[in-house]
Amino acid sequence: MYPGMLLPLVCVVLCCVMPSQQQTKGFQLDPADYSSTTGGFAFFQLIVADGVTGDGTWYRNNVALSQDSIKIVITTSGEVRQIVIQSIVAADAGTYTFRVNNFEVSAVLTVDGNTGVTPAIQTGLQSFNVAPGTTVTFETTLSQANVNSGTWRRNGTVLTSSDKYQITVVGQTQSLVITNVQSSDAGQYTYQVGSLTTTGTLTVQTALSILNGLQSFNVAPGTTVTFETSLSQANVNSGTWRRNGAVLTSSAKYQITVVGQTQRLVITNVQSSDVGQYTYQVGSLTTTGTLTVQTGKNRSMSYFISYDKQHLPICQTH
Repeated sequence: MYPGMLLPLVCVVLCCVMPSQQQTKGFQLDPADYSSTTGGFAFFQLIVADGVTGDGTWYRNNVALSQDSIKIVITTSGEVRQIVIQSIVAADAGTYTFRVNNFEVSAVLTVDGNTGVTPAIQTGLQSFNVAPGTTVTFETTLSQANVNSGTWRRNGTVLTSSDKYQITVVGQTQSLVITNVQSSDAGQYTYQVGSLTTTGTLTVQTALSILNGLQSFNVAPGTTVTFETSLSQANVNSGTWRRNGAVLTSSAKYQITVVGQTQRLVITNVQSSDVGQYTYQVGSLTTTGTLTVQTGKNRSMSYFISYDKQHLPICQTH
């Protein structure tokens, strides 16, 4: 059945050759990639250049192929070389190469979305350090799209899609989504395709706690005061600062920053109007410090003695 396809295909190929089509040295026309499904068929056809002689040899993934009336039909007609693969199975996917007179050209057969060629990993997995309850997405990018032959593992154990794990393939991106992360989900996550692997680590933070509470201050007017508290987790941005119950936000007066595990409130040019209780709250946790500002009566003074014209001592203060 399939050898009879050769002559009409020759006409189609010759009539469709355009200057923009790819031409590998030694060939007038390269074979095109082909997609098929299990049970179907595929063919590759090319035209050798003038002066190139010999039937040549076809290869799949560098393994030479031979004529098989049931599975493989190889034909030569003038400058045209053709191979037909019948009763396609997944193992037929791969790179098909034709070699003749030290020239070669290749095309890829995709079966049910599988090219049969191990793709390269272009972007590896990242690692995460997250709080409990977080949703984490591990992603890796391959050099080929729609690869469905990869495997996800946690600490060596194969993972499958479930309420906990969502495994998807979108184009070249392989994704593993882990919902409601808990300490039991910590470990090494690996994606493998063929002999290639990429690994990322998931670290789950312990329950949030306040390690060091706020201190209290008694300062002179004009001072800059810094309230600091340390948490058990880094880069927590969900906390709130308050003065006497009123929420504070960053401004010329207040500078609110998060540096690692440290939560910081800086109050510039402190005046008597800034006195009160300062509280940091995150979740149900709070820590409080008090700010008092000294007045003229309770500020420390320095003394020195001078003498009047009668040489009597005079006590002065500053």
